[in-house]
Amino acid sequence: ERGSGATLAEIAQKLGLQTETIDAVDRSGRDPTGAEIRDLPGVADVVAGAFATRPGVETEPVQLPQNGGYVWYDLNEVTPARERPFDEVRDQVLARWTEDETVKAVDAKAKQLLAELQAGQPLVQVATSAGLEVKTAQNLQRGRAASDFSADAVAKIFDVPLNGFGLASGTVPAERIVFQVTGITVPQVTPAEQQAAARIGQQIETDLLLQYLAQLRSQIGVSVNERLLQQAIGAGTN
Repeated sequence: ERGSGATLAEIAQKLGLQTETIDAVDRSGRDPTGAEIRDLPGVADVVAGAFATRPGVETEPVQLPQNGGYVWYDLNEVTPARERPFDEVRDQVLARWTEDETVKAVDAKAKQLLAELQAGQPLVQVATSAGLEVKTAQNLQRGRAASDFSADAVAKIFDVPLNGFGLASGTVPAERIVFQVTGITVPQVTPAEQQAAARIGQQIETDLLLQYLAQLRSQIGVSVNERLLQQAIGAGTN
C-alpha cells in the first residue's frame, strides 16, 4: 500500500484503522503547552524518527516491544525553532521546575527508605513511618510490565536476589518503587520445550560445523569427501 503512493490516512481508511494527528511536538516529546505526550505508543522512537526525517519522506515503522505491533507515522510539517519570550512560557517553566523538584524530592526519599531497609529495619515499619502502603505483587515475568511495574522496574526486580531490596522508577516521572524480593519461582520446563531446545541445539551444532568446514576450505583449499562428511554429521541416516 505504501509503495503505491497512498497516504497513511488513505491506507488506514481502507483497512478500517484509526489515525491520530499530533499538531506539534518538540524533541523531548512535549506539546506546545509543555505537557508530555503519553497516549502515543512508542512515543520516544516516533519522535526521534520524526526529527530525523523530512516532510514527504516515507518513514520506517516503529516496532513496539513484546510483539505489541507497529506504529506507522508521517511527518507533515516542520516548524522552525524560535526563542519564545519568557511571558509566553512562564507557566510552563514553573510547572517544569515544580515537576523536576518533585522528582528530586521523591528520589531522595526513596533512597533514604532503601538505606533504612538495607540497614535491617522491617519493611512494614519503614513504610508505616513514611505513611506509605505495602503492596504485594505476584507472578511478575521477566521483561513484561505488570500493573504498577514498568518493564524497566521488572528488569531491576529480577536483578535483586531473594530477600534483597531495590529501587526502581514508577510508571510516572515523580514515582519510585522501593521493593523487596520475597520469592522466586523458576518456571518448569515442559517436555515439549526440552525437545525443542534439543532440536535447536542440534541444528546450531550442525550449522557451526558446516561454517567451520567452509572456512577451512576457503583458507587452505582442502577438498571434502561429501559422502564421508554426510556420514560424519549424521545427515541422511535413519
